[in-house]
Amino acid sequence: PVRAFATRSLPVGGDDVAVLEDGKVLLRPVRLGMAACLGGSEPTLTDALRYLGETQVGDAGMARAALERLGPPSVVAEALLEQALSRIESGIAAMFEAWRREPVYRLWELRQKEKRHPDVLVGVGAGATSLVPRLAQRLGARVLIPSYAPVANALGAAVARPTYTTTVHIDTERRTLAVAEAGGGGHLAP
Repeated sequence: PVRAFATRSLPVGGDDVAVLEDGKVLLRPVRLGMAACLGGSEPTLTDALRYLGETQVGDAGMARAALERLGPPSVVAEALLEQALSRIESGIAAMFEAWRREPVYRLWELRQKEKRHPDVLVGVGAGATSLVPRLAQRLGARVLIPSYAPVANALGAAVARPTYTTTVHIDTERRTLAVAEAGGGGHLAP
């Protein structure tokens, strides 16, 4: 058998924008630019983490001002953090449930007479030190955050070997696209 990590990508990021809809503060997995604490125009999860003291990234005053546009900053920040944690927790639960449906894992659980859950959460990315310990506490798991967690994605990209390379030329003035390897191209939609 091939040994590998099972992974699942979840739509949770520091640049996720906070919006007010029908009187509720919601965290949307949409990037509209930088966090307000870094000079962006919209409140984000990063602003919530900055306001709560979970990160030292950016300006605390700018984070507070952005969150205040949606309501009391402490209430808004906690709501955004809760939504992010819930989204990740739901993703983990869904991944384990998908495994349970695979025949080999069903047989293993029948023999063990127990349901598995994460024993250790490994956190990478800029928000790992802020989010993973809280999530691990909720799940009853241990925490492992590698030394270079904040830049793990960049390190992975730097050492990865591309499996496919292509050359694309986009001329926005003429609204054309050309793919050199395919020997063709086309017009961009208006």
